[in-house]
Amino acid sequence: CTVRQGVYIVVDDPDATYARAQQAQADIAAPIADQSYGSRDFTLRDPEGHLWGFGTYAMERGAGGPDIFPEVLYQDASRAAAWAEHAMGFTRTLTVANDDGSLRHAELRLGAGTMFIGPAATSGQFHGLTHFVNLHVTDPDEHYERAKIAGARIVMEPQDTPFGARFYAARDPEHFVWWVSTYA
Repeated sequence: CTVRQGVYIVVDDPDATYARAQQAQADIAAPIADQSYGSRDFTLRDPEGHLWGFGTYAMERGAGGPDIFPEVLYQDASRAAAWAEHAMGFTRTLTVANDDGSLRHAELRLGAGTMFIGPAATSGQFHGLTHFVNLHVTDPDEHYERAKIAGARIVMEPQDTPFGARFYAARDPEHFVWWVSTYA
């Protein structure tokens, strides 16, 4: 399948992470190797085919905590979150269930990184998406106005969530969805 977006996780010990992935019989797409840019990394596919890179490539970090969080969407989000914990060593820090007990949202950490896992939409405007990019901002309304003036394709107007955050959503030129929110 064609992959247009993946997740890269910086780890202190890529060899140990690689060994754990092999032990869990992960689908290794590119074996561990030293790269010309100084990283040691590998790539794998999760049970639903999403690409994950793991390695030592630590991009330049800004001040404070992270403000961009990848969210990977799955047909079976509960299974995916369990896989990330078991095969890759993530720690689940938050689980939000739907009324029927199925997974609505999970937050997982590995080292200093955080990512979200959620269920793939089965219909509507987000049907078929496999990833979202979540961007934390202090004022989504101000950000929305700037994005709108710049010609961003807004797919959800600014609104409040039941859990106390404010957000809006836009599609970038490649049609990926960005959630811009006060939630961090």
